[in-house]
Amino acid sequence: MNFEELGSEGNDMKKKTTKVLKLKSVKAFVIDRKVWARGHQRVNQLRRRDDGKMCCLGIYLKACGAPTCALTGFGVPVDVKTLIVPGWLGTNKASDLVCANDAYFDDEARREDDVKAGFAKAGIEVTFKG
Repeated sequence: MNFEELGSEGNDMKKKTTKVLKLKSVKAFVIDRKVWARGHQRVNQLRRRDDGKMCCLGIYLKACGAPTCALTGFGVPVDVKTLIVPGWLGTNKASDLVCANDAYFDDEARREDDVKAGFAKAGIEVTFKG
C-alpha cells in the first residue's frame, strides 16, 4: 500500500499528520451479490456499519486496496479523506453508478446491466457472483 502523509494547516507547534492511502485503479473486479447493498430498501453506503454490506463503489474501492474501516459509514468515495481515489470517482460516471446501484426497481438483471455499463464507461470490467 502506498501511504502519503499530509500535514495539517496552521501555525500549530505540534504538526499533526494524517496518513492517506493512494489507491490504484483496477481494470476488472467481482461484485459478490451476498455483500452487495443495492436498491432503496435501506440507506446504502460504501460500507454499512451494521451489516457490512457495500454498494458497488465500495466493492470497487475494496478491490483497489481500500481497507474496510476506511469505507465504513461514507456515502460516496470523495467523502473519504483518508483515501486518494481514482480521479474518475469525482465525475458524473460515479454519480451514474450511485443512481444505478440505488435505483428502486425489482429487475436485478437490469440493475446489474446498468452497473456493468457504468463501470465500462470508466474502462472497468465487472463480473457478478453469488
